Amino acid sequence: MSQAPASETRLDQLTALRFFAALMIVVHHSKAVLGLGSLGMNLGQGVSFFFVLSGFILTYVYPRLDTLRDNGRFLRARVARIWPAHAASFLLGFVLVPYTWEPATAIANLLLVHAWIPQSAYYFSYNSVSWSVSTEAFFYLAFPLLIVGW
Repeated sequence: MSQAPASETRLDQLTALRFFAALMIVVHHSKAVLGLGSLGMNLGQGVSFFFVLSGFILTYVYPRLDTLRDNGRFLRARVARIWPAHAASFLLGFVLVPYTWEPATAIANLLLVHAWIPQSAYYFSYNSVSWSVSTEAFFYLAFPLLIVGW
C-alpha cells in the first residue's frame, strides 16, 4: 500500500493550532472589554504564530506550483478565502461606523494592499485590524515565487 502524497495527508492538529493563535489575538484585542490585566505573555504574538503556521501548512499542501494554471488556481482559491469576508466587513463598517470616505484609501483597502503602504492612514484605515488580511494577501502573492525550486 503506497503512502499518500504530503498534499493529501491532513494536518488537523496543526490546523487546529490556528484556532488558538486566533484566540490569542481576539483576547489580546479584547483585554479591556474582558477586564483582563497583564496575562504575563504577549498575546499579540498570536499573529506571528498564525502567519508562520499558515505558511508551513501552505507549503505542505502546495509543495509545487509548476504551471501558470497551478498558480492561478492557487491565487483564486486564496482570494476566494479572504476577500469576501474582508469586503463584507468593509461594507458593514460603513453602515455601522461614521467613516470618512477617502477614495484612494478605500480602493487600497478593498484591493487588500493598504498594509503595503507605510502610512497609518492606509494600513489602519477603516477596519484597522484588516492590516493582517492585507499582509496575508501579500504572502499569498509571494508564495508561488518562494516555492520555485523548493
